[in-house]
Amino acid sequence: MKQQGAVIVRVEDAALDSDILTAKFRLNEPEFKAALNAYLQQQGSHVPVHSLAEIIASGQYHKPTLEKFFATAQSYEDGPNSTDYKDRRMRMDEVRIEVANLLAKNHLDALVYPHQKCLVLPIGATFQKDRTGIVAALAGFPAIEVPAGFSTPTADAPIGVPVGMELLGTALAHEPAA
Repeated sequence: MKQQGAVIVRVEDAALDSDILTAKFRLNEPEFKAALNAYLQQQGSHVPVHSLAEIIASGQYHKPTLEKFFATAQSYEDGPNSTDYKDRRMRMDEVRIEVANLLAKNHLDALVYPHQKCLVLPIGATFQKDRTGIVAALAGFPAIEVPAGFSTPTADAPIGVPVGMELLGTALAHEPAA
C-alpha cells in the first residue's frame, strides 16, 4: 500500500482492544436463544426440536464445546429485551465515537489491521479471541477484509494458514476532490 502512495500512520488505542470490546459488548449469548428458537419454530415438522431448551434436554450436542455457551444463552429469559443486552447496545455508540475520534485526530482515511490477531483455532475450540474485526461490527462503519498472505508455517499447517487484513473507513466517506 505504501508503494502505491498510502501514508502509513501507526496508531494504538487501548479502548479498541478486541478483548476489552468483546468483554464489554459481546451480544452472542443474549441474542442466541431468541434467534434460534424463532428459527426452529418456523421449521415445523422438518426438525426434531423447536427450542434451545429442547436441544439441551436432548443432550445431542457436543458438550465440551457448547455446554457453557448454551447454559449462558438459556439463562437469558428474553435476551434482546434484557437490561444487560440493552445496556450493551446503547454503549456501542462509545465505540463509534472512539473510532471516529481516532481517525479524525490522526487525519486518517481508514484504519488497517489484521482481522484476527491469532490464527485459526483447532476444531472444538469454543471462542475465537483476538477478533479485531469486532471494531467494525461495533462501530458500524464500513469495512472490508482482504487476503493478506499466509501465516508462518507450523507442523499442523505446513504452508501456514490464510490471514486477512481489514480496512475500515467512515460512513459515506468519499475520495477527496483532485
